Amino acid sequence: DERRKAGIKTGQLASSDNLTGLPNRGHMRSMLDQALANADSRKEGCALLLVDLDRFKQVNDTLGHPIGGLLLREAALRLSAVTGSEGQVARLGGDEFEALLPGVDEEGRLAALAERLIAKVSAPYLVRGHPITIGASIGIAISRPGKSLADALIKEADLALYAAKKAGRGTFRFFESHMHSEETERRVLESDLGQAIARGQLRLAFQPMVDAASENLVGFEALLRWAHPTRGLLVPADFLPVAEASGLICPIGEWVVRAACAEASRWPDHLRLAVNLSIAELEQGHMAATVASALAAAGLDPTQL
Repeated sequence: DERRKAGIKTGQLASSDNLTGLPNRGHMRSMLDQALANADSRKEGCALLLVDLDRFKQVNDTLGHPIGGLLLREAALRLSAVTGSEGQVARLGGDEFEALLPGVDEEGRLAALAERLIAKVSAPYLVRGHPITIGASIGIAISRPGKSLADALIKEADLALYAAKKAGRGTFRFFESHMHSEETERRVLESDLGQAIARGQLRLAFQPMVDAASENLVGFEALLRWAHPTRGLLVPADFLPVAEASGLICPIGEWVVRAACAEASRWPDHLRLAVNLSIAELEQGHMAATVASALAAAGLDPTQL
């Protein structure tokens, strides 16, 4: 009897997330396969929601992982409370959750559920005396009868989640067929961008900064451009979202700082240089060293930057 209980306990641990107690990725995949098979036999739909917590990383970085863990538990409880008996919530890892809703395929009902989930997760938390506010982005994919491939449904929910994040976070998006072509386009752009520095395709434009009262030129702002071999001259809005999502923003940002300082070293001493940074560059923690190195290599007075 004790061995049987131990076996049950081991099985539960293997299928559950040890932080939140929710089903883990592997268990949820089994549940999804079963739900899709049941939906096919009953000629009904099934919905999959991917939920990503917005601004969670900042909590971990500023308040530490123990507080982050407690916050994840509270967020898990809120997600489960909203989903209720309609479906099952699982934690995939990190700040990613998944909600499976067998037999639910009406967009209006799913949109209302997504709005409730976002509102509940976004309400303020108090974790060990720390007031915390995060958010949530959600991607929704719907399986219709006969369309029962789990991998395809997961991919569609993931593409919808990316679209929700791209829309500014704190919102939800349903999967739409055009997202596949956008994903392909994004991957091609990411591949090209990974080689842009080595191929010397990045450029800097310098926008004048003028004192409003005296109308004197006081400096320049460095603006990044990408001379793409087939797409022409691209502005940051065309490629920085891809750079940030892929992690390429940091090497690109370092190139910008170094190239801008080298250019500014040839200017008169009274002119200032302004360089834009990404939050991702600041989060990495190497920015001070990068700036110091760029100033030293260019021989630029730090007061000019």
